[in-house]
Amino acid sequence: MKIGRYLLGLFAAMLCLVGCNDENLKQMYQSETDTYVSFRTDRLEKELEKTENSLRIPVYRESANGKAELTAKLLFQQNADGTEMPGREFISLESEVIRFVDGENTAYVNLLIDLSKLDYLTKAKTQIKLSAGSSASLSSFGKTAMVVSLSRKPTWVPMQEKGTYISALLQTRKEVTVIKAEEAPFYIIKDCYVANGDIRVDLDKNNNAVIEQQRAFRHEEYGIVYTVGTGRLDTSQNRIVMQLSFLVEQENGQWGVLGGTTSEEILMLPAK
Repeated sequence: MKIGRYLLGLFAAMLCLVGCNDENLKQMYQSETDTYVSFRTDRLEKELEKTENSLRIPVYRESANGKAELTAKLLFQQNADGTEMPGREFISLESEVIRFVDGENTAYVNLLIDLSKLDYLTKAKTQIKLSAGSSASLSSFGKTAMVVSLSRKPTWVPMQEKGTYISALLQTRKEVTVIKAEEAPFYIIKDCYVANGDIRVDLDKNNNAVIEQQRAFRHEEYGIVYTVGTGRLDTSQNRIVMQLSFLVEQENGQWGVLGGTTSEEILMLPAK
């Protein structure tokens, strides 16, 4: 059935994804001094494999001539109440000194991850901040800081029975296949709104649900629709009740909400 028109409420600026390849790296960082360095992106989200206890993050420089050094520091964000977000106890630098060798445009920041402390319910976050070193300047137009978010990649197993998905947005109720993580209360709803349109729902230790922004379906008029929201596990009825926003990108680069408000979507979990 036709989905109601959106408007009411605009969301913050759109994310702009800019790709580059080896041929245009020089143009991206070109300067008069021929010595600038930069990350390729300012944000990285990574799911770690079971034994993946390190991560190499490339840093690019404009010129491959000669040796050069710069310094990397890790910064950790704070919550509104003054407590520190998870990160410091899980992530460290192998070395603060980043070295470019003669003839190479790329060097690496090497992160070490303590998998013995990082559980599947925790997302560790840090910001890598670059500082100028010998024969290396920081670019005013490049990316000299990167926010890194790390979590552990779970093992997904289909549940034996079917679940039921009740959508207030679409006014539908249907049987769905549900995949659950072995290591944590994470769920994937297969073909949630459309074929091949899976939706992931993560619960925390307090049964609160987080649905990070992800594609939901394609609208015939507005294009790709994304969903994001929160919810909670109702243990008495074995269901996850979610308040989801369905976002569409507008011509001015801002987000609009289908229906102008959130929609209550419910996943009735299988018994097993």
